[in-house]
Amino acid sequence: MSLINRREIPIAIGVAACTLVIASYFTDNASLASASGSLQLWGIIIAGFATLLGLFSYVAYNGRQIVKKRSVYSGVAVASALGTIAIGLALSPSSSQYSWLTSNILTPLSMSVGSFIGFFIVSAAFRTFRARSLEAGIVLAAAAMIMLKNMPVGEYLLPGVLPLGNWLNDIVSLGGNRGFTIAFAVGAIIAGVRQILGFERGRVAK
Repeated sequence: MSLINRREIPIAIGVAACTLVIASYFTDNASLASASGSLQLWGIIIAGFATLLGLFSYVAYNGRQIVKKRSVYSGVAVASALGTIAIGLALSPSSSQYSWLTSNILTPLSMSVGSFIGFFIVSAAFRTFRARSLEAGIVLAAAAMIMLKNMPVGEYLLPGVLPLGNWLNDIVSLGGNRGFTIAFAVGAIIAGVRQILGFERGRVAK
């Protein structure tokens, strides 16, 4: 096997980059800080080129759909993407024309999609919150309390629901969110250690 195709080369590059960035964070060495800043700048540049590559792929795919299937939706998608980019490059994103696109087209479309997805969320919640066990019953009761607490007429339908809902938000929900945050941080640390030690090989071709 050729040396350029060996799996150890990209793994070694990843280990060196991770070690350098972490070492610059925990030390005051100016050389390490400069090298770490250069690596992070390279990452931003690579991400920009990846975004540009994604745009080319998007236009190419929809272009094939326009040619083969005469798809009107693909034509609208390509025209919208290229038109928005052209206006942003020609007039700058802070121009009134670009702000008009955002306020009168993008925001209403986002709200429409969000409201449409809301029906699926309600349907999924109805199927999920069936009290088939004690745990499901607790989740159902907590969700009902939160919904009543956020409703304008919730206090009239169930007196005392406002302090109970605040307690669920400030104590129970906050504690659960902190637990998720700690678990996520521990998982990120483990993933970083695996990357530094060279055990993370899922993104390296065999």
